Amino acid sequence: MESGEVKKYYVWETTSRRGTVEVYLAETEEATYFESGRFASKEQWESGYLRQIEEEEYKRRSLPEPTLPTPSNENAFAEWEKMLGNPGDPVPTQQPETKPVEINPIRVILDRQKKKESVEIPVMFTIEIPAKKVMNLLDMMFDREEITQELIKSVTSKLNVDSIVNEIETQIRTTIEKSYEEEDKKEDE
Repeated sequence: MESGEVKKYYVWETTSRRGTVEVYLAETEEATYFESGRFASKEQWESGYLRQIEEEEYKRRSLPEPTLPTPSNENAFAEWEKMLGNPGDPVPTQQPETKPVEINPIRVILDRQKKKESVEIPVMFTIEIPAKKVMNLLDMMFDREEITQELIKSVTSKLNVDSIVNEIETQIRTTIEKSYEEEDKKEDE
């Protein structure tokens, strides 16, 4: 196409391309081709799938429509206000930075240790079981294994897990402190 030629502009009126603008390039017996690489078959061309438009309308339609970014967090309303720049709103400061996960060097050493000692700790907690008379009555009426299983279920369903964890933590602390004391005695000798 020579520079002196007048370009022809078209807009799609139907199909999924509706509203898309095109610049005429060439045509054959089968189709009309556009600079975008798209084409319209002769049937589409003759059925009015496209409408010729002026250059000004082409320029206006070919500009991308501005889009607002989508807020990315749960405080979406505040983000929209910030993006829209409402004059009455206070200017937001920098968003809080997410702190990187701190790696405790003690934990790294403990996790990488290959040789570990096994130490038993005594853990004591209180449970409630039926009185001797009730146990004897149950023993006469049912199988002992069945009584034992039901009693275990009953007791474990009523355990106070927090108190057991606290007891375990106390015993672990005591064991660790004893280990320090033993090492201190060896150094003093």
